[in-house]
Amino acid sequence: MKNKWIKALSILSTVCLILGGAALIVGVVLGADIRDAWKQSGNWNSITKYGVFSFFADEDDQDDHDTEELFDEDFSFQSQDIKRINFDLKNVDLTIEENNSDDQVRIQIENSEKKDISVKNNNGTLEIKDHRSKIGKTTKNIDVALDIPADLELEDVLVELGVGDVEIEKLLVKYTLNMKLGTGDVEIERLSAGTLDVSCGVGNLEIEKLRLEGSASIEGGVGDTRIGMLANENDFNYEISTGVGDVRIFDSEFRGLGGEKKISNGSDKEIVIHSGVGDMEIYQAD
Repeated sequence: MKNKWIKALSILSTVCLILGGAALIVGVVLGADIRDAWKQSGNWNSITKYGVFSFFADEDDQDDHDTEELFDEDFSFQSQDIKRINFDLKNVDLTIEENNSDDQVRIQIENSEKKDISVKNNNGTLEIKDHRSKIGKTTKNIDVALDIPADLELEDVLVELGVGDVEIEKLLVKYTLNMKLGTGDVEIERLSAGTLDVSCGVGNLEIEKLRLEGSASIEGGVGDTRIGMLANENDFNYEISTGVGDVRIFDSEFRGLGGEKKISNGSDKEIVIHSGVGDMEIYQAD
């Protein structure tokens, strides 16, 4: 009985910690000023010493940006010149759509202050970088849209995004798709990848059709995960854990898991999903 109480309290503590962190992230994103609260508690100097909140700008630092003129920019590259894509973004909504008309990779940037976002081809790696040093409650959201040929298979794709949603119509990645996300939802219609590595603080993840040649690792703080597999259940082993939420793997359902579930099908490929709060579903896509 004692061990059960210890386990229950441990799960409850973990969930409270995750929810507290999620509330902090969402509050900052929505415009809350956490500096005042920390200053009143007497801890402001100690945490700013290590730069914990240095990423978020003071409101006064952002006032000048409100009067800046916004720009729309377009870039294009021959698809045969692009082997990899690296996104390094802060406060951005990212969209990737397929192009059936020609062999150009096009990038459109909207609502950007001049030189906020740079785009360049670095020896076959398309680098799209957000140069804003800080974001705050008055930071403007930038839209970044890619238009890529439907048959273009990239070697690797890296997406690092602080705040914003990701929408992908179709993406072919030979080796690894790596996504490191802070706050925002991810919606992918069709994805083919060698391996998949996703970490997200707060937000939902949905992949309607996933063709996976290797393994996948998905970690989330708060949010639901739904993945439609273009594969059979026995093609993979599964390791699933969640603090609060229900889990469904094809025809098997586990309610209120509150721990870890491993399913071995004798495969050399594995899908690992860890979530603090949220439901998970892996199903067979049409």
